Amino acid sequence: MQIIVACIIVSLGLFAGSAAGRAHRDTQSPIVFKTLLIIKRHSQIERAPFLPVRAEMTETDIQVVTDTFEKHTAYWVDTLTNGRVKWEGTAIVSDVPLRTVNGEKACAACGPQNYATEVDRLAPIGKYDGIFVYFKHIDDRTGYTLPRAFGLSVGPNPDANYAGQTCINWAPASLWTRDSETTEIFLHECLHHLEAFCGSKGVRLPRGGLHGNIERGYKYNGGWKNWYGDFLNGTISEGEEKVGLGERAWLLETIREAVPKGAARGKKLLPVKPGRTADTTEQYLTPAYVDEHTILKNLLINGGFEDARDVPWELTTFRSDNREPTAIDRTSFRTGAASRRLAAQEQDDIRSRQTIEVEPYCNYLFCGWVRTENVRVEETGGTFGAHLAVSSGERSISLEGNHDWTYVVVMFYSADRTQVEVIARLGGHGSTSTGVAWFDDLKVVKVGGVR
Repeated sequence: MQIIVACIIVSLGLFAGSAAGRAHRDTQSPIVFKTLLIIKRHSQIERAPFLPVRAEMTETDIQVVTDTFEKHTAYWVDTLTNGRVKWEGTAIVSDVPLRTVNGEKACAACGPQNYATEVDRLAPIGKYDGIFVYFKHIDDRTGYTLPRAFGLSVGPNPDANYAGQTCINWAPASLWTRDSETTEIFLHECLHHLEAFCGSKGVRLPRGGLHGNIERGYKYNGGWKNWYGDFLNGTISEGEEKVGLGERAWLLETIREAVPKGAARGKKLLPVKPGRTADTTEQYLTPAYVDEHTILKNLLINGGFEDARDVPWELTTFRSDNREPTAIDRTSFRTGAASRRLAAQEQDDIRSRQTIEVEPYCNYLFCGWVRTENVRVEETGGTFGAHLAVSSGERSISLEGNHDWTYVVVMFYSADRTQVEVIARLGGHGSTSTGVAWFDDLKVVKVGGVR
Protein backbone atom coordinates (compact mmCIF):
# COMPACT_ATOMS: atom_id res chain seq x y z
CA MET A 1 0.00 0.00 0.00
CA GLN A 2 1.47 3.31 -1.00
CA ILE A 3 0.60 6.28 1.14
CA ILE A 4 0.53 9.67 -0.56
CA VAL A 5 1.88 12.39 1.71
CA ALA A 6 0.82 15.99 1.14
CA CYS A 7 1.77 18.83 3.45
CA ILE A 8 0.92 22.48 3.96
CA ILE A 9 3.74 24.63 5.30
CA VAL A 10 3.15 27.96 7.00
CA SER A 11 6.20 29.92 8.12
CA LEU A 12 5.04 32.89 10.12
CA GLY A 13 8.45 34.38 10.77
CA LEU A 14 7.63 34.45 14.46
CA PHE A 15 11.06 33.33 15.52
CA ALA A 16 13.31 35.06 12.97
CA GLY A 17 16.29 36.54 14.78
CA SER A 18 15.08 35.49 18.22
CA ALA A 19 18.39 33.77 18.97
CA ALA A 20 20.55 36.76 18.11
CA GLY A 21 23.26 37.33 20.66
CA ARG A 22 22.53 34.11 22.56
CA ALA A 23 25.16 31.50 23.25
CA HIS A 24 25.58 28.71 20.71
CA ARG A 25 25.24 25.10 21.67
CA ASP A 26 27.95 22.68 22.53
CA THR A 27 28.56 20.96 19.19
CA GLN A 28 29.20 17.68 21.00
CA SER A 29 25.82 17.51 22.74
CA PRO A 30 22.91 15.78 20.98
CA ILE A 31 20.01 17.97 19.92
CA VAL A 32 16.74 16.77 21.45
CA PHE A 33 13.41 17.46 19.83
CA LYS A 34 10.42 17.00 22.11
CA THR A 35 7.14 16.06 20.48
CA LEU A 36 3.62 15.19 21.59
CA LEU A 37 1.16 12.84 19.87
CA ILE A 38 -2.51 13.11 20.88
CA ILE A 39 -4.30 9.91 19.82
CA LYS A 40 -8.04 10.46 19.43
CA ARG A 41 -9.61 7.14 20.36
CA HIS A 42 -13.07 8.21 19.18
CA SER A 43 -14.22 10.17 16.14
CA GLN A 44 -17.70 11.70 16.18
CA ILE A 45 -17.12 14.14 13.37
CA GLU A 46 -19.84 16.34 11.95
CA ARG A 47 -18.80 18.95 9.45
CA ALA A 48 -20.52 19.97 6.22
CA PRO A 49 -20.25 19.15 3.37
CA PHE A 50 -19.19 15.72 4.64
CA LEU A 51 -21.40 13.01 6.07
CA PRO A 52 -20.92 12.15 9.77
CA VAL A 53 -18.04 9.85 10.69
CA ARG A 54 -18.36 7.56 13.70
CA ALA A 55 -15.23 5.55 14.41
CA GLU A 56 -13.25 4.02 17.25
CA MET A 57 -9.64 2.89 17.28
CA THR A 58 -8.82 -0.55 18.62
CA GLU A 59 -6.24 -1.12 21.32
CA THR A 60 -4.00 -2.56 18.61
CA ASP A 61 -4.40 0.64 16.55
CA ILE A 62 -3.33 2.67 19.55
CA GLN A 63 -0.40 0.48 20.53
CA VAL A 64 1.19 0.32 17.08
CA VAL A 65 1.03 4.05 16.47
CA THR A 66 2.35 4.70 19.99
CA ASP A 67 5.33 2.43 19.32
CA THR A 68 5.91 4.12 15.97
CA PHE A 69 5.88 7.60 17.47
CA GLU A 70 7.89 6.89 20.60
CA LYS A 71 10.26 4.14 19.45
CA HIS A 72 10.50 3.70 15.69
CA THR A 73 10.78 7.41 14.87
CA ALA A 74 13.37 7.81 17.63
CA TYR A 75 15.33 4.94 16.10
CA TRP A 76 15.39 6.51 12.64
CA VAL A 77 16.29 10.00 13.85
CA ASP A 78 19.16 8.60 15.90
CA THR A 79 20.29 6.29 13.08
CA LEU A 80 20.10 8.84 10.26
CA THR A 81 22.03 11.49 12.21
CA ASN A 82 24.52 9.12 13.88
CA GLY A 83 23.24 10.21 17.27
CA ARG A 84 23.56 13.96 16.64
CA VAL A 85 19.80 14.44 16.93
CA LYS A 86 17.43 12.69 19.33
CA TRP A 87 13.64 12.31 19.13
CA GLU A 88 11.79 12.40 22.43
CA GLY A 89 8.20 11.50 21.61
CA THR A 90 5.32 11.20 24.07
CA ALA A 91 2.00 9.67 22.99
CA ILE A 92 -1.16 10.37 25.01
CA VAL A 93 -4.53 8.74 24.35
CA SER A 94 -7.49 11.11 24.53
CA ASP A 95 -10.98 9.77 25.25
CA VAL A 96 -12.48 13.14 24.30
CA PRO A 97 -14.04 12.51 20.87
CA LEU A 98 -12.86 14.52 17.89
CA ARG A 99 -16.05 16.25 16.80
CA THR A 100 -14.93 18.65 14.08
CA VAL A 101 -12.53 19.03 11.19
CA ASN A 102 -12.16 22.02 8.94
CA GLY A 103 -14.88 22.60 6.39
CA GLU A 104 -12.71 22.70 3.29
CA LYS A 105 -14.48 20.55 0.72
CA ALA A 106 -11.25 19.21 -0.80
CA CYS A 107 -9.54 18.11 2.40
CA ALA A 108 -10.71 17.42 5.94
CA ALA A 109 -7.82 18.47 8.16
CA CYS A 110 -7.59 18.84 11.92
CA GLY A 111 -5.94 21.93 13.39
CA PRO A 112 -5.42 23.26 16.94
CA GLN A 113 -8.86 24.84 16.92
CA ASN A 114 -10.38 21.36 16.62
CA TYR A 115 -8.86 20.22 19.92
CA ALA A 116 -8.08 23.56 21.56
CA THR A 117 -8.65 22.54 25.19
CA GLU A 118 -6.18 19.66 24.85
CA VAL A 119 -3.54 21.91 23.31
CA ASP A 120 -3.72 24.17 26.37
CA ARG A 121 -3.90 21.30 28.88
CA LEU A 122 -1.30 18.94 27.41
CA ALA A 123 1.06 21.22 25.49
CA PRO A 124 1.72 24.48 27.34
CA ILE A 125 3.92 27.10 25.71
CA GLY A 126 7.57 26.09 25.55
CA LYS A 127 7.11 22.39 26.34
CA TYR A 128 7.15 20.85 22.85
CA ASP A 129 8.71 21.51 19.47
CA GLY A 130 5.86 19.79 17.65
CA ILE A 131 2.29 18.67 18.39
CA PHE A 132 0.69 15.83 16.41
CA VAL A 133 -2.90 14.59 16.45
CA TYR A 134 -3.89 11.16 15.11
CA PHE A 135 -7.54 10.41 14.30
CA LYS A 136 -9.64 7.89 12.43
CA HIS A 137 -11.29 9.43 9.38
CA ILE A 138 -13.18 6.33 8.16
CA ASP A 139 -16.69 5.54 9.36
CA ASP A 140 -16.80 2.10 10.99
CA ARG A 141 -20.29 1.36 9.63
CA THR A 142 -20.18 2.47 6.00
CA GLY A 143 -16.53 2.88 5.05
CA TYR A 144 -17.22 6.57 4.30
CA THR A 145 -13.84 8.28 4.19
CA LEU A 146 -13.11 11.95 4.69
CA PRO A 147 -10.97 13.42 1.89
CA ARG A 148 -7.48 13.94 3.22
CA ALA A 149 -3.76 13.92 2.77
CA PHE A 150 -2.02 11.41 5.04
CA GLY A 151 -0.26 14.21 6.89
CA LEU A 152 -0.78 17.98 6.97
CA SER A 153 1.48 20.41 8.81
CA VAL A 154 1.89 24.04 9.70
CA GLY A 155 5.03 25.62 11.07
CA PRO A 156 5.35 27.02 14.61
CA ASN A 157 2.36 29.24 15.36
CA PRO A 158 0.55 30.78 18.34
CA ASP A 159 -2.55 28.58 17.93
CA ALA A 160 -0.36 25.54 18.66
CA ASN A 161 1.31 27.34 21.57
CA TYR A 162 4.25 28.24 19.30
CA ALA A 163 4.99 24.63 18.37
CA GLY A 164 4.68 23.12 14.91
CA GLN A 165 1.40 21.28 14.38
CA THR A 166 0.47 18.21 12.33
CA CYS A 167 -2.61 16.06 11.81
CA ILE A 168 -2.17 12.44 10.76
CA ASN A 169 -4.96 10.24 9.43
CA TRP A 170 -5.49 6.68 10.61
CA ALA A 171 -3.76 3.81 8.79
CA PRO A 172 -4.24 0.06 9.35
CA ALA A 173 -2.21 -1.41 12.19
CA SER A 174 -0.34 -3.75 9.85
CA LEU A 175 1.33 -0.78 8.15
CA TRP A 176 2.96 0.64 11.28
CA THR A 177 6.23 -1.28 11.35
CA ARG A 178 9.69 0.10 12.00
CA ASP A 179 10.81 -0.08 8.37
CA SER A 180 7.54 0.70 6.59
CA GLU A 181 6.92 3.66 4.34
CA THR A 182 3.97 4.56 6.57
CA THR A 183 6.21 5.04 9.58
CA GLU A 184 8.17 7.84 7.91
CA ILE A 185 5.17 10.18 8.24
CA PHE A 186 6.11 11.45 11.72
CA LEU A 187 9.68 12.26 10.71
CA HIS A 188 8.46 13.79 7.46
CA GLU A 189 6.06 16.15 9.21
CA CYS A 190 8.55 17.03 11.94
CA LEU A 191 10.99 18.02 9.20
CA HIS A 192 8.33 20.38 7.87
CA HIS A 193 8.19 22.03 11.29
CA LEU A 194 11.98 22.42 11.20
CA GLU A 195 11.92 23.54 7.59
CA ALA A 196 9.63 26.45 8.48
CA PHE A 197 11.49 27.29 11.68
CA CYS A 198 15.08 27.02 10.47
CA GLY A 199 14.28 28.60 7.12
CA SER A 200 13.01 31.68 8.96
CA LYS A 201 16.41 31.88 10.67
CA GLY A 202 18.39 31.83 7.46
CA VAL A 203 19.36 28.16 7.19
CA ARG A 204 19.88 27.35 3.51
CA LEU A 205 17.44 24.65 2.42
CA PRO A 206 17.34 22.79 -0.92
CA ARG A 207 15.27 24.02 -3.84
CA GLY A 208 11.80 22.59 -3.42
CA GLY A 209 12.36 22.16 0.30
CA LEU A 210 11.53 18.81 1.81
CA HIS A 211 9.59 17.87 -1.34
CA GLY A 212 12.61 18.51 -3.56
CA ASN A 213 13.72 14.89 -3.44
CA ILE A 214 12.29 13.72 -6.77
CA GLU A 215 14.17 16.20 -8.95
CA ARG A 216 17.40 15.04 -7.31
CA GLY A 217 16.76 11.37 -7.97
CA TYR A 218 15.69 10.37 -4.46
CA LYS A 219 12.57 8.20 -4.21
CA TYR A 220 10.10 7.89 -1.33
CA ASN A 221 9.40 4.24 -1.97
CA GLY A 222 12.29 2.54 -0.19
CA GLY A 223 14.58 5.54 -0.55
CA TRP A 224 13.18 8.00 1.95
CA LYS A 225 15.84 7.16 4.49
CA ASN A 226 18.59 8.45 2.19
CA TRP A 227 16.78 11.70 1.49
CA TYR A 228 15.86 12.38 5.10
CA GLY A 229 19.38 11.53 6.21
CA ASP A 230 20.89 14.04 3.80
CA PHE A 231 18.23 16.63 4.68
CA LEU A 232 18.85 16.21 8.40
CA ASN A 233 22.64 16.27 8.05
CA GLY A 234 22.77 19.16 5.58
CA THR A 235 24.60 17.13 2.93
CA ILE A 236 22.39 17.73 -0.13
CA SER A 237 24.46 19.00 -3.06
CA GLU A 238 23.26 22.19 -4.71
CA GLY A 239 25.93 23.46 -7.06
CA GLU A 240 29.11 23.66 -5.03
CA GLU A 241 27.23 24.08 -1.76
CA LYS A 242 25.84 21.58 0.72
CA VAL A 243 22.36 22.50 1.89
CA GLY A 244 19.81 21.15 4.35
CA LEU A 245 19.65 21.32 8.13
CA GLY A 246 22.90 20.02 9.65
CA GLU A 247 25.07 21.98 12.03
CA ARG A 248 23.72 25.30 10.77
CA ALA A 249 20.39 24.29 12.24
CA TRP A 250 21.60 22.36 15.26
CA LEU A 251 23.55 25.34 16.60
CA LEU A 252 20.30 27.29 16.80
CA GLU A 253 17.79 26.97 19.57
CA THR A 254 15.07 24.37 19.26
CA ILE A 255 11.53 25.52 18.48
CA ARG A 256 10.45 25.24 22.11
CA GLU A 257 13.47 27.21 23.33
CA ALA A 258 12.92 30.02 20.84
CA VAL A 259 9.43 30.98 22.00
CA PRO A 260 9.42 34.78 22.30
CA LYS A 261 9.87 35.97 25.86
CA GLY A 262 6.52 36.58 27.53
CA ALA A 263 4.67 34.89 24.66
CA ALA A 264 1.03 34.13 25.21
CA ARG A 265 -1.66 32.98 22.90
CA GLY A 266 -3.43 36.31 23.16
CA LYS A 267 -6.97 35.85 21.95
CA LYS A 268 -8.27 32.63 23.42
CA LEU A 269 -8.62 29.90 20.80
CA LEU A 270 -12.06 28.40 21.17
CA PRO A 271 -12.97 24.90 20.01
CA VAL A 272 -14.89 24.76 16.75
CA LYS A 273 -18.51 23.77 17.18
CA PRO A 274 -19.78 20.88 15.05
CA GLY A 275 -21.25 22.15 11.81
CA ARG A 276 -24.48 20.96 10.27
CA THR A 277 -23.67 17.93 8.16
CA ALA A 278 -25.10 17.31 4.73
CA ASP A 279 -27.37 14.58 6.12
CA THR A 280 -27.54 11.85 8.73
CA THR A 281 -26.19 8.38 8.01
CA GLU A 282 -28.56 6.03 9.82
CA GLN A 283 -31.27 6.30 7.17
CA TYR A 284 -28.92 4.83 4.55
CA LEU A 285 -28.11 1.69 6.51
CA THR A 286 -31.28 -0.17 5.56
CA PRO A 287 -32.72 -0.93 2.11
CA ALA A 288 -35.84 1.08 2.96
CA TYR A 289 -34.11 4.31 1.98
CA VAL A 290 -33.62 3.36 -1.66
CA ASP A 291 -36.81 1.30 -1.85
CA GLU A 292 -38.99 4.13 -0.55
CA HIS A 293 -37.39 6.84 -2.66
CA THR A 294 -37.89 5.30 -6.06
CA ILE A 295 -37.26 8.62 -7.78
CA LEU A 296 -33.61 8.36 -6.75
CA LYS A 297 -31.59 7.85 -9.91
CA ASN A 298 -29.47 4.72 -9.96
CA LEU A 299 -26.16 5.68 -11.58
CA LEU A 300 -25.28 2.03 -12.26
CA ILE A 301 -26.17 0.38 -15.54
CA ASN A 302 -27.36 -3.21 -15.34
CA GLY A 303 -27.06 -3.29 -11.55
CA GLY A 304 -29.47 -6.22 -11.45
CA PHE A 305 -27.46 -8.16 -14.08
CA GLU A 306 -30.56 -8.86 -16.18
CA ASP A 307 -28.79 -7.91 -19.42
CA ALA A 308 -27.06 -11.07 -20.65
CA ARG A 309 -24.45 -9.01 -22.48
CA ASP A 310 -23.21 -7.94 -19.04
CA VAL A 311 -22.36 -4.41 -20.14
CA PRO A 312 -20.76 -2.19 -18.96
CA TRP A 313 -19.21 -4.38 -16.24
CA GLU A 314 -15.53 -5.35 -16.59
CA LEU A 315 -13.68 -8.22 -14.94
CA THR A 316 -10.30 -8.33 -13.19
CA THR A 317 -8.84 -11.42 -11.49
CA PHE A 318 -5.66 -12.09 -9.57
CA ARG A 319 -5.33 -15.63 -10.94
CA SER A 320 -4.99 -15.98 -14.71
CA ASP A 321 -5.81 -19.69 -14.46
CA ASN A 322 -9.25 -19.18 -12.90
CA ARG A 323 -11.37 -20.52 -15.76
CA GLU A 324 -14.80 -19.40 -14.55
CA PRO A 325 -14.32 -16.48 -12.13
CA THR A 326 -17.63 -14.84 -13.05
CA ALA A 327 -20.95 -15.52 -14.70
CA ILE A 328 -24.50 -14.25 -14.97
CA ASP A 329 -26.41 -16.73 -12.81
CA ARG A 330 -30.08 -17.32 -13.65
CA THR A 331 -30.58 -19.92 -10.93
CA SER A 332 -29.82 -17.73 -7.91
CA PHE A 333 -31.11 -14.16 -7.61
CA ARG A 334 -32.85 -11.87 -5.15
CA THR A 335 -35.18 -10.11 -7.61
CA GLY A 336 -35.63 -10.25 -11.34
CA ALA A 337 -34.16 -13.28 -13.08
CA ALA A 338 -30.37 -13.05 -12.65
CA SER A 339 -27.43 -12.12 -10.42
CA ARG A 340 -23.68 -11.76 -10.72
CA ARG A 341 -21.70 -14.82 -9.57
CA LEU A 342 -18.03 -14.64 -8.54
CA ALA A 343 -16.28 -17.93 -7.78
CA ALA A 344 -12.78 -19.02 -6.75
CA GLN A 345 -11.77 -22.63 -6.12
CA GLU A 346 -8.24 -21.44 -5.35
CA GLN A 347 -7.47 -18.19 -3.60
CA ASP A 348 -8.18 -15.21 -5.81
CA ASP A 349 -9.14 -11.54 -5.87
CA ILE A 350 -12.03 -11.15 -8.34
CA ARG A 351 -13.44 -7.75 -9.22
CA SER A 352 -16.47 -6.94 -11.32
CA ARG A 353 -16.05 -3.23 -12.04
CA GLN A 354 -18.07 -0.39 -13.51
CA THR A 355 -17.06 3.25 -14.00
CA ILE A 356 -19.82 5.79 -13.34
CA GLU A 357 -20.18 9.55 -13.73
CA VAL A 358 -20.41 11.57 -10.49
CA GLU A 359 -20.59 15.22 -9.49
CA PRO A 360 -17.56 16.67 -7.69
CA TYR A 361 -17.76 17.26 -3.93
CA CYS A 362 -20.91 15.21 -3.38
CA ASN A 363 -21.82 12.22 -1.20
CA TYR A 364 -22.89 8.87 -2.66
CA LEU A 365 -24.36 5.57 -1.49
CA PHE A 366 -23.31 2.29 -3.16
CA CYS A 367 -25.58 -0.49 -1.92
CA GLY A 368 -26.94 -3.90 -2.81
CA TRP A 369 -27.43 -7.51 -1.84
CA VAL A 370 -24.81 -10.23 -1.41
CA ARG A 371 -25.15 -13.98 -0.91
CA THR A 372 -22.19 -16.22 -0.04
CA GLU A 373 -21.29 -19.90 0.01
CA ASN A 374 -18.14 -21.16 1.73
CA VAL A 375 -16.34 -17.83 1.35
CA ARG A 376 -13.04 -17.91 3.18
CA VAL A 377 -10.16 -15.43 3.38
CA GLU A 378 -7.09 -17.55 2.65
CA GLU A 379 -4.27 -15.02 2.76
CA THR A 380 -2.61 -14.45 6.13
CA GLY A 381 -3.56 -11.03 7.47
CA GLY A 382 -6.43 -10.64 5.00
CA THR A 383 -9.74 -9.21 6.17
CA PHE A 384 -11.98 -8.98 3.11
CA GLY A 385 -14.11 -11.75 1.59
CA ALA A 386 -17.24 -10.78 -0.39
CA HIS A 387 -17.99 -7.06 -0.32
CA LEU A 388 -18.69 -3.86 -2.24
CA ALA A 389 -15.87 -1.38 -2.79
CA VAL A 390 -14.93 1.90 -4.43
CA SER A 391 -11.68 2.42 -6.31
CA SER A 392 -10.67 5.19 -3.88
CA GLY A 393 -10.48 2.62 -1.07
CA GLU A 394 -13.88 2.66 0.65
CA ARG A 395 -15.34 -0.78 1.45
CA SER A 396 -18.52 -2.24 2.86
CA ILE A 397 -18.56 -4.88 5.58
CA SER A 398 -17.10 -8.22 4.48
CA LEU A 399 -19.15 -11.40 4.32
CA GLU A 400 -17.44 -14.75 4.92
CA GLY A 401 -18.79 -18.25 5.32
CA ASN A 402 -22.43 -18.85 4.32
CA HIS A 403 -24.96 -16.02 4.15
CA ASP A 404 -28.37 -15.72 2.55
CA TRP A 405 -29.09 -12.45 0.72
CA THR A 406 -27.66 -9.68 2.92
CA TYR A 407 -27.93 -5.92 2.38
CA VAL A 408 -24.57 -4.11 2.47
CA VAL A 409 -23.60 -0.47 1.93
CA VAL A 410 -20.51 1.57 1.31
CA MET A 411 -20.54 5.37 1.16
CA PHE A 412 -18.09 7.71 -0.49
CA TYR A 413 -17.33 11.36 -1.15
CA SER A 414 -16.48 12.25 -4.74
CA ALA A 415 -14.01 15.05 -3.87
CA ASP A 416 -12.79 16.56 -7.15
CA ARG A 417 -13.59 13.49 -9.26
CA THR A 418 -16.09 13.29 -12.10
CA GLN A 419 -15.75 9.51 -12.51
CA VAL A 420 -15.59 6.76 -9.91
CA GLU A 421 -15.13 3.00 -10.26
CA VAL A 422 -17.42 0.83 -8.12
CA ILE A 423 -16.69 -2.84 -7.56
CA ALA A 424 -18.44 -6.08 -6.60
CA ARG A 425 -15.53 -8.03 -5.13
CA LEU A 426 -14.53 -11.44 -3.81
CA GLY A 427 -11.18 -11.10 -2.05
CA GLY A 428 -8.90 -8.11 -1.92
CA HIS A 429 -5.34 -6.88 -2.13
CA GLY A 430 -3.49 -8.93 0.49
CA SER A 431 -6.76 -10.76 1.16
CA THR A 432 -7.18 -13.40 -1.53
CA SER A 433 -10.17 -15.65 -0.89
CA THR A 434 -12.03 -18.78 -1.98
CA GLY A 435 -15.72 -19.60 -2.28
CA VAL A 436 -18.70 -18.25 -4.19
CA ALA A 437 -20.48 -14.90 -3.89
CA TRP A 438 -23.57 -13.60 -5.67
CA PHE A 439 -24.45 -9.89 -6.10
CA ASP A 440 -27.85 -8.46 -7.05
CA ASP A 441 -29.84 -5.21 -7.09
CA LEU A 442 -26.75 -2.98 -6.90
CA LYS A 443 -27.36 0.76 -6.88
CA VAL A 444 -25.36 3.97 -6.64
CA VAL A 445 -27.33 7.08 -5.65
CA LYS A 446 -26.42 10.59 -4.68
CA VAL A 447 -27.29 11.41 -1.05
CA GLY A 448 -27.08 14.36 1.29
CA GLY A 449 -30.47 15.95 0.95
CA VAL A 450 -30.49 15.91 -2.86
CA ARG A 451 -33.03 13.65 -4.57
